[in-house]
Amino acid sequence: MVRTAELELRELANKQGGYFTARQAVGLGFVRNHHSYHVSTGKWTREAHGIFRLAGVPTANPAIDELHCWLLWTMGRKANAPRGAIAYETALVVHGLSDLMLNKVHLTVCKDFRPSVIPKVVVLHHENRDETEITEREGLRVVRPFLAVLDLIREGRISVEHIERGFKDGVSKGIITIVEVKKTKLPPNERQLIDIWLKEVA
Repeated sequence: MVRTAELELRELANKQGGYFTARQAVGLGFVRNHHSYHVSTGKWTREAHGIFRLAGVPTANPAIDELHCWLLWTMGRKANAPRGAIAYETALVVHGLSDLMLNKVHLTVCKDFRPSVIPKVVVLHHENRDETEITEREGLRVVRPFLAVLDLIREGRISVEHIERGFKDGVSKGIITIVEVKKTKLPPNERQLIDIWLKEVA
């Protein structure tokens, strides 16, 4: 059976919360100057510059699915894969360790990622992270939970009580392991705080 471009696009969109980029569509055979036609028919909806959503793709969790859109946005015009990852409190939400409302999407991106326009909903953190610091959850590139906890401690923007709950929940659920906590090099003040939390949850 011949695989159609429509089928391939649907399979791709299903993996990305329903979203896809104009460049990805072109790669599957959708001519760029026909994209507006697909939008006018209602088959596609334009979500951001160069990013669309395919009609009919089921939405399990709208807030999480929408994060695919902003990861695709970090591809820019030339990259073949997202250059960013979900980070900070948004990462804790994706890992199921926070009940904060997602009014902003925090993304970690490399220091040379300098888009001309940053959407109001997006907060960029320019950091050169190693790929070992990134994992996958819900089909998303996301900073590992313990590192997201440390980022929030160091930034000092979120209440310590909220970060503490996220850390303890992560340990209880087994997605933050004691081995990882123990082997991570930390300054004395952070080590003292983390060890206190660890004793309380162990």
